[in-house]
Amino acid sequence: MTARKKSKFKYNLILLNESTLEEVFRIKTSKLSFTLALGLFTLISFTLLSVIIFVTPIKHMLPGYADVSVREDVLIEAQRVDSLETITQNNQRQLLIIKNIIADNIQFDSIPTLDSTDIEKWNNLPLIAGSAESEFIKQYEDENAFNVVYDNTVSLKEEAVVFIAPAVGSITQHFTTNNNAITIICPANTPVLAPQDGHVILANYHPTDGYTIIIHHDNGYVSIFHQLGEKLCNIGSEVKVGEAIAFAGSKDNKKQDSQIQYELWHNGVAINPEDQIVF
Repeated sequence: MTARKKSKFKYNLILLNESTLEEVFRIKTSKLSFTLALGLFTLISFTLLSVIIFVTPIKHMLPGYADVSVREDVLIEAQRVDSLETITQNNQRQLLIIKNIIADNIQFDSIPTLDSTDIEKWNNLPLIAGSAESEFIKQYEDENAFNVVYDNTVSLKEEAVVFIAPAVGSITQHFTTNNNAITIICPANTPVLAPQDGHVILANYHPTDGYTIIIHHDNGYVSIFHQLGEKLCNIGSEVKVGEAIAFAGSKDNKKQDSQIQYELWHNGVAINPEDQIVF
């Protein structure tokens, strides 16, 4: 009795024709050959995937593989965002102070500085009258409700401060109840002058509107300039009447005319600059 010959192949993969049941394709394999084929397929797949990841920009998406310059840019932009947030908060506090000055609620000399106060003091600026002040005003109004006194010895002209024209040019838009500013057309690079002595309480830049400068004068007067091309003063600067505080328009466009928006306020009320200034 002869020993039965052991089959070399352990597995057969056969494809049959469904209609005729004829053998179309046959694969003979064993555990070893199947393991080797699977290992070879895994190795080729891993190699191709590695090449795709490390050669293409996909590698920058891997944790810890980002370019050093990219991480530095991210840190710089994060610091810039924090700086912009701080600047925005300071500008909001500054505008709050300016509104109070224009409304004649606080005086310029009473404004604290960033170096000498904290954020809470800025947020607690007096926006409305205190309880004692409100009580005094109510009592005074009740006592003098029917006492009408006319004093002809005091006039606006006697209290008014003498102003000079802020720029040499022609007025194309006048003061109205709906528009507090007058528009002055003048050549580009024309010096813009301080109409009276005062303190600069705002000197900010806007990409589309240019520089805005606000000057606080004596006797409750405030000058506001819009659409300036270049400033020559800073916040806190003391300016004298006739001193150049900015230029109209841009130095790069000397052949084109520029416009300046000018407002004049007195005790929190917008007044017509043409009633106080000879243009």
